[in-house]
Amino acid sequence: MSSTMHRFENLRVAMPTLHGKEKIISQAFSAWQWEVVALPVDTNRLGTFTGEVERPADPLATAWMKLEAGLPHAAGFDLLIASEGSFYPHPEVPLITLNTELLVLRDLRNNRQYQAAHTDYFPLSVREQVNHWQQLEDLAARLDFPQQGLILPGVQEKSVARQYLKDLHDMDALRQGFEQLQKHGAAIWVETDFRALHAPLRQSHIAAAAGRLLEKLQCHCPACEEPGFGKTAPLSGLPCSWCGTPTRLTRSWMHRCEVCHHEVEMAVAETAADPGYCDRCNP
Repeated sequence: MSSTMHRFENLRVAMPTLHGKEKIISQAFSAWQWEVVALPVDTNRLGTFTGEVERPADPLATAWMKLEAGLPHAAGFDLLIASEGSFYPHPEVPLITLNTELLVLRDLRNNRQYQAAHTDYFPLSVREQVNHWQQLEDLAARLDFPQQGLILPGVQEKSVARQYLKDLHDMDALRQGFEQLQKHGAAIWVETDFRALHAPLRQSHIAAAAGRLLEKLQCHCPACEEPGFGKTAPLSGLPCSWCGTPTRLTRSWMHRCEVCHHEVEMAVAETAADPGYCDRCNP
């Protein structure tokens, strides 16, 4: 533990971000006294949640692209870190949105790389049509606006890109935007603002991903003794406590070294699954 703490404490960390994520990372690694600085990189060119700019690759590849975009600006820093978030429907539970936050880290002193992720529920995801101000006002209150931001997609006009009304910081701004769109006489939609600086719940998920990264950097590989040994993928098949049939629940996790790529399968603490999760006992 002492060698790991010595290696990663009191470092200057660069982060390409437009949305205040450097503050989240700084707080998550406060025990190591990281100085995290936002880099002047236009990360929006690698995708926006509203779809104005399509993401060029899958979330993990895009996170590494963000990191590479920050590299020319990272002279004088010890570490370079980047973040990418995604929102998508739960694969098994209808109407539930999941949020996965990815963090990728490069140790510029030795060109070693690490990554971590956290997935959690995001119940504040909405995309609804509103017909009158009271309806929008009620929705805003339910979503804890303005702490959780909202976006009003503008009216689509022929051959003109859709304009989005963002950065609505209070009810007056929200109402002005609504009334502005009302003049067009078209349907008015409202969407969750997923950008980190306007989504406190997402900020907590980024912090959780940072916590996983911290744990990984504290854990040494049993093969090469380098830091960066941690969970990579769950393996399903925890047996039913009644009939022993493998279920979809996790039976173990693969742990992998980010340096030498040594892998170890480690069982979860639970030895059997509740029959409610068994396709045979509870079809």
